[in-house]
Amino acid sequence: MSSAERDKETSRQGEYRGGALLSRIEGGSHPFAPGQPLVIARGIEFCYRAGGAAVIREGDLQIRQGERLLLAGSSGSGKSTLLNLIGGIDSPSAGTVSINGQNITQMNDTDRTLYRRNHIGFIFQAFNLIPTLSVLENVMLPRELGGRPSPESRRHATELLEQVGLT
Repeated sequence: MSSAERDKETSRQGEYRGGALLSRIEGGSHPFAPGQPLVIARGIEFCYRAGGAAVIREGDLQIRQGERLLLAGSSGSGKSTLLNLIGGIDSPSAGTVSINGQNITQMNDTDRTLYRRNHIGFIFQAFNLIPTLSVLENVMLPRELGGRPSPESRRHATELLEQVGLT
C-alpha cells in the first residue's frame, strides 16, 4: 500500500500521527459523556536529538472529556512519544500541548512534574508500579507525595479505580 493509499485509509478510521493510528471509539459505557476539549495539541513535533528525524511531525490533536480513543501502530511509530508529550513527560520540539486550558509546554520541568502529579494519571508500558504496594496504595502515592491526607487520597484513589472497573 502506498503512502497516499495508507493516508486515505487511515483518514476513514481516525487521525494519522507520526505513523500511529488514532481512532475515536463510539458507543460503550464510560463514566463521562464527551464534553469540552480536555487535551489540545497544535503543530507538535518531536525529535529525539537536535537535527534528527522527527518522530511526530506537525501533529494536531483534540481530545474531549470522556472521549475514548484507540492509539495503534507498529513499533517506533510514535505511540509512546505522543503519550509522553500529552502526559508532560517530554516536551515537543515545536508546537504546544494544553491540558484543561493549561499550556504545559510553557512550564518548566518542576512545574510540569507537579502538574502531572496533581492532574494526570499515567500507566507506563512497564507499569513502573512499586511491587511492595497494593494497587490502591500505588494509586494513592502521588497524592500523598503532594501532601494530601491519607483518607482523602484513599477516597480519591478508590473512586478512580472504580471508574476503570478495578475495585
